[in-house]
Parts: sequence; structure tokens; C-alpha cells
Amino acid sequence: MSSCSPHVPAGPSASTQLSPRGDHPVNRPSPRDHDAVLADLDARLTRLTSDVEDLASLTRADAPAAADAASQPESPGFPVPPVYTSAEVWVREFVFEVFQRPFGGEVRWCASWQDHPEAVLRLEAMWRAWEVLHQDDGLGLSRWLLSHFDPSFTVLTGRTGPFARCTVERHVA
Repeated sequence: MSSCSPHVPAGPSASTQLSPRGDHPVNRPSPRDHDAVLADLDARLTRLTSDVEDLASLTRADAPAAADAASQPESPGFPVPPVYTSAEVWVREFVFEVFQRPFGGEVRWCASWQDHPEAVLRLEAMWRAWEVLHQDDGLGLSRWLLSHFDPSFTVLTGRTGPFARCTVERHVA
């Protein structure tokens, strides 16, 4: 194809529109596509519900392990008690100790990160994922780095991220 404009396939069920900034075409799914996606999600939910029921029956069959787990302090949302008690503690005691970056220029950080809702959300998600995936002796940490930390930390510390107008010493809301 010798045309300078990018080729964007548009099937009979999609309409091509420009992105909000108008810099590239975006295919918008038709209602028919939404129905297919909803049907697929419904099938996945049914399978997941079945898997949860299977796991619950296995857990009931493993009563001694359940008794041991009952003696552990409760940790909602985690399969075992978390290593760190909160995202804030995890950031201070893990992230800053392990991932030492020079901040400034293209890499931004805000000492008042708790005042940035996006940062709180991303760091909370990264912490929760770390608490689960660090227990995997196989590829858990690699998956965590590639799927959670690297993309989220890049967004957080990038020049267009939530800390774009802040410095390590100065918070800008």
C-alpha cells in the first residue's frame, strides 16, 4: 500500500472515528460486538463460579489446613497474612529500598503521593499484587514486575503522570 495514511481495518460491525485528540483512528465496536463480548464474559463468569465452588469443596475437604489458617490473624483479600500492613508501609519499606531511582527531570516523584488519588490507587494495586505474587516460587515476581510494577511505576513517575508538576520537595495538587 503506497498511501501515507495508516490502514485501519473497519469491518461491517465497527465504525471508524478519530481519537479524542484527533491524532489516530479508533474503531468503535458496534452494539452487536458488545453483545458478543457480554456473552463471552458471562461464559467466563460461569466457569469462574464453577472453579470457585470446586476450590471451596477442596478447602472443606482439607479441614486440618483450615484449622491452621483459622489461627492466623485475619487479612481480608489476601490468601495469607500480608508481609506489609498497608500500601504506605510497602512503599516506604520495600519500594524505596529496592527500586532506588534518581528523581528529577523525566522521573518524577511526590513525597505527598498519598494526596494524589491515581497514585494511591496504583500503589495500592501494586502492593496487593505483590503480596500475592511474591509467594509464587516460580514466575510470580517476574509477572509482578512485568505486569504490575513496570507499567504502573512508569506512569506514576513519568512526565505526564500524577506527579508531573511535583518534585521530591514540593507537592502541587
